[in-house]
Amino acid sequence: MTPAGGSMLIHVPAVPSPRVGTASGAAAPDRTLGTFLRACRSRLSPAEAGVPVDSPRSGRQVKGLRREEVSVLTGISVSYYSRLEQGRAQNPSAPVVEALARGLGLGTQERGNLHRLAGLNPSLGPPHAQAGVHPSLRQALGGASSAVTLVLGPCLDVLAANVPAQAVLSPLGTDVNLLRTLFTHPPKHVFFTDRHSTARILLRALRANCARRPQDSHLSDLVQELSALSSDFAAQWALPEGRADSGGACTLAVAHPSAGPLTLTYRTLHEEATTGQRLITGSPASGSRDSQALTYLTAMSPSL
Repeated sequence: MTPAGGSMLIHVPAVPSPRVGTASGAAAPDRTLGTFLRACRSRLSPAEAGVPVDSPRSGRQVKGLRREEVSVLTGISVSYYSRLEQGRAQNPSAPVVEALARGLGLGTQERGNLHRLAGLNPSLGPPHAQAGVHPSLRQALGGASSAVTLVLGPCLDVLAANVPAQAVLSPLGTDVNLLRTLFTHPPKHVFFTDRHSTARILLRALRANCARRPQDSHLSDLVQELSALSSDFAAQWALPEGRADSGGACTLAVAHPSAGPLTLTYRTLHEEATTGQRLITGSPASGSRDSQALTYLTAMSPSL
C-alpha cells in the first residue's frame, strides 16, 4: 500500500546486522554439525572402521571411535576435528567433508546430511540447477521485473532466482533449501527475524505439496531427514495440520547483513502441475524503507 503524501528518502547503509548470541554480543558456537559428527563417531566401532582394537585389559571407556582414531581414518588433525565437534570451527571445506564421510563410513543419505550441515551442496537427488526448471517458468523468470522472483521446487529448494532474489538470499549461499536453512543451518539465527511465522508458512507449503504429490519420495525423505536433525521440526510436523495452503500472499521478514531489516510480501504467480514447481514473487511496500533496501541490494549485487 502506498503511504499518503510524499515518501521520505532513507539512506540504507551497508552495515552488517548485530550478531546474535550471548549477552556480551559474541555469537554462541553452532553445534549442529558437531552433534552429527559425535553421533556418527560414537556408533562406529574400531573393528568396523578397520583400526587396531584395544586389548580387553586396556579398560577402554569410549563408546565408538576416539577422536584420535577419526584423525587417523580421515587425515584431519585431532585439534581441528575437536573444534568441529565443539562448534568452534564451522564451514569445513568440501575435501574435509568428503574425508569425514569416508572415514566415518557414511551412507548416501548421511553423506548428504553432513554436506548440508557444513553448508555445502551434496549433489544428491534431483537436479537443483536452473537447467532443471520447467521451460515455461524459466521463461517467465527471465522476463521478471525488479521484484524478487524465484522458482521453488516441491521440497522448497530455490531452483532459480533473478538478480534481486539472489541479492536477498545471498547470505544463505548456494543450493538453498528454505526448510533446511530454517531448521538446521546456522543462518536461521540471524536471517529470519520472525522464525515462528516463517516456520508456519513453510510447513503449510510443505504439507500442501505432500498432499498434492503423495508418491514423491523426495518429499518423504526430506520430512524424515529434518525430523531426525531437528527436534523443533519434528515437534511442529507432529502437530495437527493447520489450514491448507491457499497459495495467497504471505509476508516474510529477514535481517540482511548488508541492508538490515527487509520485509517482502510473496505471492505465487504460477504453478507447473507436472513438476510441482512454483514461480514466486516478493515485493516491498511502495515508497517504504524496504523498497529502498531492495533497490540498494540489487544495485550492489555482483550478479549485475
